[in-house]
Amino acid sequence: MPSVAMLEPNFVDMFALGVAFAFGAVCATLLKWPEKRSLAAATAPFLISSTPSGFAETLRKLSRTAGITTDEKTELEAMADLVANGSGLNSSPSKLAKRSRKGDKKKTDYFNDDMKRAAGSFIADDGSPASDTVDRARKSFLRKLNNNSAENANGAPSIPQEVMDSLEDRAEWSFNVFKFQNLCYMSPSVEVFPNPLALLGMVLFKDHGLIDAFEIPEKKLWDLLLEIEKGYSKEVPYHNAIHATDVTQTINVFISKSGMGDWMTSLEKMAAIFSAIIHDYQHPGVNNNYLINSNDALAVLYNNKSVLENHHIASAFKLTTIPEFSIFENMTVGDQVEFRTLCIELVLVTDMAHHFDFMKGFKQAVADDEIDVRSKNKEEKKASRRRVLKMAMKCSDVSNPVKSTECMTSWTARVMDEFFTQGDKEKANDLPVSPLCDRESTELAKSQIGFIDFVVDPLYQAFGEYNEFVQQALLPRVEQNRAYWVGYQVETKAEE
Repeated sequence: MPSVAMLEPNFVDMFALGVAFAFGAVCATLLKWPEKRSLAAATAPFLISSTPSGFAETLRKLSRTAGITTDEKTELEAMADLVANGSGLNSSPSKLAKRSRKGDKKKTDYFNDDMKRAAGSFIADDGSPASDTVDRARKSFLRKLNNNSAENANGAPSIPQEVMDSLEDRAEWSFNVFKFQNLCYMSPSVEVFPNPLALLGMVLFKDHGLIDAFEIPEKKLWDLLLEIEKGYSKEVPYHNAIHATDVTQTINVFISKSGMGDWMTSLEKMAAIFSAIIHDYQHPGVNNNYLINSNDALAVLYNNKSVLENHHIASAFKLTTIPEFSIFENMTVGDQVEFRTLCIELVLVTDMAHHFDFMKGFKQAVADDEIDVRSKNKEEKKASRRRVLKMAMKCSDVSNPVKSTECMTSWTARVMDEFFTQGDKEKANDLPVSPLCDRESTELAKSQIGFIDFVVDPLYQAFGEYNEFVQQALLPRVEQNRAYWVGYQVETKAEE
């Protein structure tokens, strides 16, 4: 078997995701067929260390196993095609530099190194698996085959201890969503694999007492969260389930650490968490500008106004009308209306088309001392709380440049890959190329410095004027990451 270090660079970079896909696809299928566990056990080592083509061939062999139904055969063959084609494995970011502006070796190495860092402990410095990765992966795979799914008395999954341990810092800004993602993929517990968004959502609903407060059926909540996570495309590099997981964890930090949780009601906490979970549901990987210019059906449906944001919220709430996902069935009509109204506002505020208008209003409200979340005037209190919640949501959505440099660079690789792919589509369809989407002219460091200077820093500065946590704990991180990109820009120009 070839080692990972001998494989193509794109496979090296997405090793963790490749292993994860192998676990998920095969375990989810084979666990339906107990009589085939011996075959799975025999092929497990090969699945872990195989190339994509080798893994695809193994899936095809499994599809020809005696006793496989027609539907199961079709499913396995579809998995094989996905692996063989690299679809869904997010291999594109490692090639980003080659396809951007000048494609020099330094930029290529930067993204390769970045993606290896994103894989955390699963990739060693030389690009090969960390010493115990393959052994742990094989053991995890076999445990999945031999363990029965465990559910609690309410029908929701039991959360494995090792995954819960990884969530100990879920209320901390230092939380690394990529490491959490990898651990979910490697968990021996089948019922939570590989759904980090659903798992985090379930844990946060329990953390804040929302299940008890609104008598939410746990099984229905879990099934809804799984369905929502499924709606995030694995083929979209940035606006996918891991981004939603990151935004959800970030809003939880604001609730838990910034003092907001001291005045927020249970309904407001649930709205903030649920809105973060669904805020990019079914994102197609292109922005509103593209949908409008291409006369897409969604743009027609929503009259060119906050097209994606309206789609995210409407499609997600449509799920809750299905009986098996009806998590609000025990809430009063008044609570349901208030909850949905707040969720709509929190998702719509993520539309950058209205960013500067919102910023102007927030800054003016702070300057005039109009924000009073504990006002005795009911309407003033409601307006103040909505304004602060929207600000926290916006800050969570664009928080990448405020996270660790390691996480920030990983997110940068993904978002630029998505932007450039859109730019390619725009050129192919004779549409105006959107800002930052032209791989021939966009300079990486310059684009990130501009994003920080014109969006992120002013946003966090404005929030910092109101919130001490943001001022003291987060603004220094913005400065640190801006300095990183300035240094990167200088170093890159020096080598040209």
